This record gives sequence, structure tokens and C-alpha cells, in this order.
Amino acid sequence: MAKKIKNILFDLGGVFLDVDYNRTEAAFESLGIDFGSHFTQHHSSTLFEDLECGRLTPEEFYDRFKQEIRNIDTIQIQEAWNAMLLNWRLQDIETLKSVRHRYRVFLYSNTNQIHKDHFVKTYKEQVGGDFDSLFEAVFYSHEFGYRKPYCQSFQRLLETHDLKPEETLFVDDSIKNILGAQEAGMTTIHLTNGHLSDFVYFLPATLATSCSLLISWFLYLTKRSSTSVSLISSSDSLDSLSISGPPLTVLTSSPTRLSVTIFVTEGAYTGTFFSTPTP
Repeated sequence: MAKKIKNILFDLGGVFLDVDYNRTEAAFESLGIDFGSHFTQHHSSTLFEDLECGRLTPEEFYDRFKQEIRNIDTIQIQEAWNAMLLNWRLQDIETLKSVRHRYRVFLYSNTNQIHKDHFVKTYKEQVGGDFDSLFEAVFYSHEFGYRKPYCQSFQRLLETHDLKPEETLFVDDSIKNILGAQEAGMTTIHLTNGHLSDFVYFLPATLATSCSLLISWFLYLTKRSSTSVSLISSSDSLDSLSISGPPLTVLTSSPTRLSVTIFVTEGAYTGTFFSTPTP
């Protein structure tokens, strides 16, 4: 049964901001530090988790880092730590701007004050304006006091704004975070090697209630993007569609089942799609 979505909770890194953890690891290794033993994308040592949960200030973090790693100064730590933060995804920020007028949109990011200071600066340089203003509320882990992927953190976030998990869509590039959100009862999109626009189709309000009209709209897309569409479910609600061709197949070279959301003005409906390479 399709679910109506009223709220969208976005991750930051890998969704709106390109992040490459290998760059930070390489930067520390260039200083003679085996960073992999201290931190990876999917697991944090106590030092880094304390920083991301706000239990350490940047100054305390630098001091504790120096206690573990000798012969390194604050500037070297800062530059290597920020090396993972790359460019902003302008295309996905435009997608966000389209969504925010029709849904309650929120941000939830595992981050820290050092990284925040850096990406606030680069957003102004690359995009302009205030990134946080695009959301109803932002939840940075070091300010919020909780971090993903713990189910409790999602439950706490939902409670702060009286959000129902069954009405909330969560978008993230980490499977661990996706599983945590699913445990909390949310619908999810695991965004990997793609952009929001690869997974999100915006439909006019007049197409919101009729499955046949939805099919008509996708047939219109067929002419524009060589996307072929066939109906699997004959119910009035949108359960599933079969889609082949761009843009989905650019993400895989073999048949893959994808969780995709179709957005409409009155809400969002989730369904399972089967993507196969175009002959």
C-alpha cells in the first residue's frame, strides 16, 4: 500500500555535499599518521564520536588528538580533517529548493563544529546564501547531541517536531543510517552514486490521484528521456511501476531493484521499481 509522505529528512554529505573520506585518510597518512585505525566513514573511535556528539569542543578535540598523535599541530589536524569536504552539488540543491515549498524538509547530519565552520564557508563561496535556511530545521549531531544510525536518535528527532515516522521520508547515502531510519519506522531512499533528480520525479498537482494519469505523465517522460514505462499494479493507488532506460539504468549495469519516490504536490508515494538496461 502506498504511503503518503508529508516530511522529508535529508542527510548532508553524499546528498548535497560531495565527501571523500579517503582524502582525509591520505592527508593524515602524508603526515605519517595511520588514520584508518582511528576513523572510517562507518565507524568512529570514541574521540571522533565525542566530537560529533558535541561532548568535545574543537579545542579539546585538537588537544586529545595531539595526545594520541605526537608531533602534529592544530593547523595540520584541521586541514587534514577538512580534506574530505569537497564541492556542493548544485543540481541537488536546486532539487531541494523545488521540494521545500511542498513538504516539510529537515536536515540530519553526523558532523562537528570544525566541519560545519568549513562547509558554511564553502557554501557561501560556491553557492551563496545560508544553506540552513533551506530547511524548516537542521539537526547537526554535535548540536543535537545524537548521531546516526541509532534508532533512538531518529525517534528523538521526530518527537522534536511532532513528525510521524510513517509520513516521513529519509534520504541518506549510508546503508547503516538507512537501516536505523527504517527501524524507526520511516520510508527511506538509499542514495548511492547518483543525484536526487535520479530518484525523484516531480509531478503536477493534477496527476496526484489518478494512476492512469501518472502513467500518462511517464509516457510523456518517455518521449523526453527515452524512459519506457509499463504498469504492474492496476490499483488506483500507485504500488509499483516497471521503468527501464535513463536515468535509472545509468546507476547499474545489471538488473537492480530500486526504492524510488514519486513526488506530487499533495504528498509523495513510494513504490518498488525494476530497472533494466536499455537494449
